[in-house]
Amino acid sequence: MHNNQDPDVEAIIKNHFKSSKALRFHYWPNFSSRKRSRLGVFPYPLKNPFIPLIFAKTETQILALPSIWRGIRLARLGHIDALHIQYENEIHRRTRFDPDLPPEDLVDRTIQELEDLKIKGVGLAWSIHDAESHYDESYPHHIEKLRKFLANTVDMIHVFNHAGRAFAENMLASDPDKIELVELPTCFGAYGRTPKPTPAPIKRRFLCFGTILPMKGIEGFLDCVGSADVSDKCGVITVAGPFWPGKSPDLTQHIPANRDVEMKLGFVGDSDIVDLFSNADYVVVNYRRVLTSGVVALAMTMGKPIIGTNLGGTAEAVPIENHQLLYDPENPSGLRHVIEKACEMSEGEHLALQHACQAHAARRHPNIQSKKLEAALRKHGVL
Repeated sequence: MHNNQDPDVEAIIKNHFKSSKALRFHYWPNFSSRKRSRLGVFPYPLKNPFIPLIFAKTETQILALPSIWRGIRLARLGHIDALHIQYENEIHRRTRFDPDLPPEDLVDRTIQELEDLKIKGVGLAWSIHDAESHYDESYPHHIEKLRKFLANTVDMIHVFNHAGRAFAENMLASDPDKIELVELPTCFGAYGRTPKPTPAPIKRRFLCFGTILPMKGIEGFLDCVGSADVSDKCGVITVAGPFWPGKSPDLTQHIPANRDVEMKLGFVGDSDIVDLFSNADYVVVNYRRVLTSGVVALAMTMGKPIIGTNLGGTAEAVPIENHQLLYDPENPSGLRHVIEKACEMSEGEHLALQHACQAHAARRHPNIQSKKLEAALRKHGVL
């Protein structure tokens, strides 16, 4: 599936940061002509490729903002035309560049500044990535306040699926006319070569990937795979990703004695991603409360079927052929049944499922999705 049209994420990042760094100099706009609209994006994390992929193939000049304050200042001075807020819960990012403020005051000041920018005609957009916090039981009050403000103030709300649309309308009381659904792009071009579908071994291999957090349900999967009736058809189970002391669950208490579990705790470098996914037959996304998942997008790109919950964000992110491996989280035996089904699936069925996943990913190529998002931003007058 990999081709010359796939975006080079490193090049995208460098291009976005080149103009971003230039904008930090007060005199720069005096000698740089304005040939394109400028969109400031906050935050723009380097360790996660999904923000660059969201804007992979746009005519708009993307500026990677180091902090929300830098974006507000540049917009106030007329150096950028619009702000696109991604992960609003990271509003504290790099606040060392600005006066220290308590979280509540930081949000209040941000809200006031954004209101002033809107009055001045600066376009505002917000992408809703999550319904609930990934890291705690709930968002703190000041973040909830900011989310509700954004939901009712910005010119366009970007959601990645129908589950996100329902959340924006029902839980945040957003104007339906402001909501635009553009699915999360897949990861072609982010990690180099894309593996081709290959026949699975008799013993099926499972991968749990990403930062180990309670909402991911890895411990529930480990408990269940140990009791599943899979005879000798269950191969190695790999758990790979950062472990955060105090926030990550202790998985050692859940490792089944009758299974081969490999723990690769720590940050997984980009150069290791392809091999990690190539050595798996299924990716486990046993999430209970997420709207979007970068892991699912990555698994689809690699042609790896998903085992997970039949919930909105996950179900919408995989092809219909993969729905046979999704389960109702209210069904006590649901996860065990799909694990058993995955291990019993014939080589031909599994190979066809791999092809279906990768074809699904190709329809959500970054070059396609970024064009759709840019068109939506223009439709709503953000750009």
